[in-house]
Amino acid sequence: MIDPYEALVALARADADLTAVVGDRIDIWHRYGQKNDSWAQDAASLIFVASGGELSKDDGYMRPLVECRCYADTPFECGQVWKALAAFTVEHNERRTITTSSGKALVADFLPQAGGGMPQLLFDEDVRPRGGMPYYSVFM
Repeated sequence: MIDPYEALVALARADADLTAVVGDRIDIWHRYGQKNDSWAQDAASLIFVASGGELSKDDGYMRPLVECRCYADTPFECGQVWKALAAFTVEHNERRTITTSSGKALVADFLPQAGGGMPQLLFDEDVRPRGGMPYYSVFM
């Protein structure tokens, strides 16, 4: 079975607009302040955090819900990460395939999750005060 988070990270890292803003700092956890392989504190990044969803082994599809955490040194730079994320998801929302360690994944859609505020912009004070967390629903 394909890991949906590995597929999302690989798909995002293959997007030229996202990597132009955050480089290779796209992952499922941040690496700020780590002893080894640390990211610079002022470096922009995009983090996908599992936040629920559903998995159907019988039907072979997954619909994970993820928080897309955008981090940067200034609010403007955080907005640039957000803008690249919006282009990656909403503006270019077509079926895409990506190769993972378990095979090919088909990502049918990657859209903002409807809810309280669309998207919800919360802030992660534990890591950095300038990080937004919009929620997205993915169908693969």
